[in-house]
Amino acid sequence: MHHFSSTQPAPLPPRLSSQRLASWASAVPFVLLLSFVSAFPDHQAVRAAEGPPHRSIAQRRGSASAASTAEPRRDTDPIGDFKTGRLVRLSPKYDVWVDPRLKRVVMRGEIVLRDGFLELFACLKGTKEHEAIVAVDTEAKIVHAALLAVGAQPGHPVVFRPQYRPASGTTIDVYVFWTDKRGRRHKARAQDWVVNSETNQPLKHRWVFGGSSFWEDEQTGQRFYQAEDGDLICISNFPSALMDLPVEVSQANDALVFKAWTDRIPPIGTPVTLVLVPEAKPREKAQSRGKTQPRDKTRLRGRSERK
Repeated sequence: MHHFSSTQPAPLPPRLSSQRLASWASAVPFVLLLSFVSAFPDHQAVRAAEGPPHRSIAQRRGSASAASTAEPRRDTDPIGDFKTGRLVRLSPKYDVWVDPRLKRVVMRGEIVLRDGFLELFACLKGTKEHEAIVAVDTEAKIVHAALLAVGAQPGHPVVFRPQYRPASGTTIDVYVFWTDKRGRRHKARAQDWVVNSETNQPLKHRWVFGGSSFWEDEQTGQRFYQAEDGDLICISNFPSALMDLPVEVSQANDALVFKAWTDRIPPIGTPVTLVLVPEAKPREKAQSRGKTQPRDKTRLRGRSERK
């Protein structure tokens, strides 16, 4: 078993439109896709897909001033972004997008379970619907690449031997959006659909981007990304989890604690949109909140003149 390791960056394609990026990303091998995304520091992979901003100096100054005074909401409903083309689709086959502006990942799935004990919050379609609330029709490698594209960094999956080490990586907030039978839109935190059967309280922990691992067939040398078994957003700890909880949660059937909060979950078959929001880095938080303001040269000159 091998965790992801850094590889030599793949040759970068020419500047891409959103459509060309999607078709290119679905065609290249997984390792090359990861190296392409990681080769762009500070989310440049997605920015390159959008092309250069054609704005006047006045527009740039105005947007910079606005950014310093207001922090954009990253947990908003992305339904309008599908119509405006703001989202970049990573595969023509699967419903996975990245949002370059808000640095988040958007996926579509459906409700597959409303009652019973859980080992996952979300699984891949056709894998573990008997123990997950949501099933997403995608490949795990696409979601992994999407998280990299918006700046998330994988740490390591859970380790059980020689001693327990919880999964680590960028903290990821998960939000769910859906439409009810009356046409009303709703939003929930993923944790609020999961209840601790011992305390009757919602799940309090946030997920981390553990990044799963590779298994290699010794006879053929073929490498297999283990999250493709279905372990997308896990509640019980799995070494194969793409996203896991950073605390010890057993996967043994007789030790399961977390259940689906039935009353809060829409009916089976309801289409849902999952939004994955990586926690911003300290520098990004400061910039978005206006804490890194340019120095006032006028005031500095006044001080020097008084001296």
